[in-house]
Amino acid sequence: MKFMIVDDEPRHRRGMAGMLLASRPGCEVFTAGDGAKALEMAGIDRPEVIFTDIRMPQMDGLTFLRRANEALPYRPRIVMLSAYNLFEYAQEALRQGAFDYLLKPVDVDKLEEVLERLEHIYREEREARARTIALEQQMTAASLAHQGRLMQQWLSGSLSLEEEQSWLSAGIVDGLGVVIVSELEPASGDGSGSTTEHSDRGMSSGFHAPSPDTYTEPRSTSLTTNRLHRALERACSAFGKALTIAWDGVDWTRPRWVTILQTGTSFGEKREDIHRGLMSLQAELTAVGYSGRWVHAIGEECVDLAEGGPQSYRTALAALPYLFYDQHGAILFHGGLLPVQPALMCSAAELLDLLNAGDTEGAKELCRTAVTAMSADGMAEPQSVKDQTCLLLLKLADSKSGWGMNPLTEEAVRQIRTCRRFAELLEILDSVLEQMGVTLKEQKKSKRELVIDSCLELMRERYMEDLSLESVAESFRFNPSYFSTLFKEATGRSFSDVLIEIRMRKAEELLRDGSGLKVYEIAERCGFRDTKYFSRSFKKHVGVTPEAYRHWAGQQKSGEGRSR
Repeated sequence: MKFMIVDDEPRHRRGMAGMLLASRPGCEVFTAGDGAKALEMAGIDRPEVIFTDIRMPQMDGLTFLRRANEALPYRPRIVMLSAYNLFEYAQEALRQGAFDYLLKPVDVDKLEEVLERLEHIYREEREARARTIALEQQMTAASLAHQGRLMQQWLSGSLSLEEEQSWLSAGIVDGLGVVIVSELEPASGDGSGSTTEHSDRGMSSGFHAPSPDTYTEPRSTSLTTNRLHRALERACSAFGKALTIAWDGVDWTRPRWVTILQTGTSFGEKREDIHRGLMSLQAELTAVGYSGRWVHAIGEECVDLAEGGPQSYRTALAALPYLFYDQHGAILFHGGLLPVQPALMCSAAELLDLLNAGDTEGAKELCRTAVTAMSADGMAEPQSVKDQTCLLLLKLADSKSGWGMNPLTEEAVRQIRTCRRFAELLEILDSVLEQMGVTLKEQKKSKRELVIDSCLELMRERYMEDLSLESVAESFRFNPSYFSTLFKEATGRSFSDVLIEIRMRKAEELLRDGSGLKVYEIAERCGFRDTKYFSRSFKKHVGVTPEAYRHWAGQQKSGEGRSR
């Protein structure tokens, strides 16, 4: 507490100050030598309790008491001090509003009793003030909530005629102005979310779907929303009379506010200022720790808000989805919106041709260009753009049986339907087409390897027949020229070289087994119709003639027998 001691005797002032500091350590004590000086100091320091002597020069205690009640901007408790036990002094002091009357020298117990009574009174007054403030706040909140509900119902067209007349008669909305719809848009993922894996026909997808919208709920949602509510209303109030309400039925992940702004003058004159003012609100999000953005759609201007407010609200609501496009930034005026019907100038067949040719980048560029053109520089209805893009992907996935891309496509479609930015849609398209290209390439590679393995198996089983590149290609339904290239890419050797190699390995086996077959018989069994050609080919691949190889093999065999 703060105390003041008023006495013309310095030793009395010091003694009283010492008693107060001893009784209430930490209190503040001011002193004055007369009533005039005390009045001047009390107006500045505002002590809660003043102890004043009655008999003083220039201005006595009773005069000070009367003047303090008249001149001071607040009402301190004043305790009179006197060395005279005169009833008339005490009576006059109490009649003029003194809190109590103490005799000098002041008794410590008497002083303690007065201080306890003072503290009790001040404590009760503080509690009463707190109750009054809380009640006023509750009444204000209830009034604002009721007002907000009426405003929401009025803008939505759900008020009865009687309720609407009552609402408008209050004069809350009137004159020239607009309705602004503001939303807190969560921050989108950066595309580095967890990989979504799909298994279909052995396909494993590396499609990186953008991570979901993230918006961390604050420790105190009500405190944060109230702060943002006040910031929005304060920013709009710079351009006229503003009334902002929090729109019911929207959860915290995407809160919405609606502001009725009475501009008073032509809206066009304030357009740029309003744009700058709303953009500055982004700093409020940073201050409360969010990385999302505040978006605002501004409806058409009305000459009379009371009549045109609901229409201005509807046009603001219609403009809000177009903030999907980056070129509009975070603020869109309905007057700058010229909606067009989107048309996608790209087919699934075109994309498939490019992917089949291995030109994934070309497919991505074609798709990105077509979807960007469909957006009509931010004037195409966003949901239609999403729908047509999803339909294109679904047609692409179904355009070639056995691709096994349905899970991948379904995930991309889900992401597109929920994405909040056009740039995010393009990223999803790039990612899914990239993976489609990879999947198609892997499937082609798998098919090629399967064909070559089957071809080699056929050659090992039927090497003794009159095999040719053309006959084998036909059995696998390939063009001979394409099959020749495919075979060489897979094995690194030509078809004829591999066939000769298989036949030579079989000839070596027959020459070693001691069967006693003639060379021409071995040649026939290995698919050679000309014995001389067989001998030449054998010597070319093995380095010796068939007879020499048989002799060498026999020596090797007898040598092994002797060593055993």
